[in-house]
Amino acid sequence: MSVFAAADPAPVACTVCGAPSPLMGVVDFHKSCLELDGKRLGLRGIPVYYRRCPRCGLVFCDTMLRWSDEDFARRIYNADYAVVDPEYAETRPVGNAALLLDLLGEGATGVSVMDYGGGNGRFAAELRAAGLRAATVDPHTPHPTPDFATADLVTAFEVFEHAMRPQRVLDEALALMEPDGALMFSTLLQPAEFDALGLGWWYVAPRNGHVSIHSRTSLSELLGSRGLRLVSFSDGLHLAFRQMPAFLRHRLKEAR
Repeated sequence: MSVFAAADPAPVACTVCGAPSPLMGVVDFHKSCLELDGKRLGLRGIPVYYRRCPRCGLVFCDTMLRWSDEDFARRIYNADYAVVDPEYAETRPVGNAALLLDLLGEGATGVSVMDYGGGNGRFAAELRAAGLRAATVDPHTPHPTPDFATADLVTAFEVFEHAMRPQRVLDEALALMEPDGALMFSTLLQPAEFDALGLGWWYVAPRNGHVSIHSRTSLSELLGSRGLRLVSFSDGLHLAFRQMPAFLRHRLKEAR
């Protein structure tokens, strides 16, 4: 059976809230985030279907719902992935480390950090170079076992839009977090004009592996199901916690 099988027109359960979700539309497999810079890959001629939950607003990929990790590795996260995400290996992790150090301020070195889904480990390496206790855990990339099991802060940059099973990914990240800790993560929320943009929005990018496009409601629903409160520093940077973390209290007034 082809991994690019035709979609069933009948609604399927939303991967966040379980509500029956109809098909929303279809894009070419080569649709990528390069569109933000006015660039496009040539059409691949393979249709990729997305669904939209009428309850929480999550947009999720139907075509890749049944893909295995090997399918994703072969067709998405392969040698050509850097073409559609050139900042993945160095620019983004270095920038994210600088951002986090700025947010933590003078107390940074007293905070332990576990980077979930950290790929090549560059982000955690930058934090260690700055004196923090930091490690990388990635289900798909081997790393040395950290000498600490849980951390004050778990980070998950550019993870949740790639999560075909958002609840499972969230649980894996939370297993690394201290009970009074926090989860900081990035994923871009649907803009106010998303109804007009639809699947034409640049962030709907199957070639980048963007399979879950969150609304604020779907993200709040996902985190709330685990007893977490959501606050956002921007439409792309978020923090979740059960009780306000002391090491970020001075910054939370900037969040919304």
